Amino acid sequence: MEKHKYITYRESRNVYQIKLTVPVQVDGKIVRKPITRQAKTLDEALDIRANLLRLNRLNPAILLDKPTKEKEEKIPIEPENFRAAFERWFDKNIKPTAKVNTIGNYHATMLLFFSIIGSMKISKLTNNILQDIFTAVQTKRNFSYNYMIAHLNRIRRLYSWCIENKWYKEDNPCKGIKIKKQILHRKGQ
Repeated sequence: MEKHKYITYRESRNVYQIKLTVPVQVDGKIVRKPITRQAKTLDEALDIRANLLRLNRLNPAILLDKPTKEKEEKIPIEPENFRAAFERWFDKNIKPTAKVNTIGNYHATMLLFFSIIGSMKISKLTNNILQDIFTAVQTKRNFSYNYMIAHLNRIRRLYSWCIENKWYKEDNPCKGIKIKKQILHRKGQ
């Protein structure tokens, strides 16, 4: 006798039993609910199974011996600009596990760079643009090498995340950015 997935012949009752487990929304949650139907003939059982799949919006691929692994690649919607990307990345990847002082460091990067490039599209910021911005910020504010490297590393990590999400198609634009090692002059020297 030919086997049909989710259909079993019950000899004792002389019926075909169709058994499926379908996702159902109950009180805002998705739960799995078993559905059982019976049919007198195999053709009728096949029709019932097909209707159950259609009504419950189940992929017919589940009927195959080796169901296809349809991993739906969910690509998140690209953030509108640098600020939105940074905030989304920070909220999702950094904030949940970060200590208070680490969060403060990321906020410093936000304060420093959002006013300059916050409204720019993430994909429009090239290596040259970022190099010019880092040079200008360091020169204007006389920030130390280590302080600027810390900001650069945060933005580099943001771009790595953007590349993973396919929002940035090229190499990380932070790659190769040079930060000047400044000699700070003390008063009286």
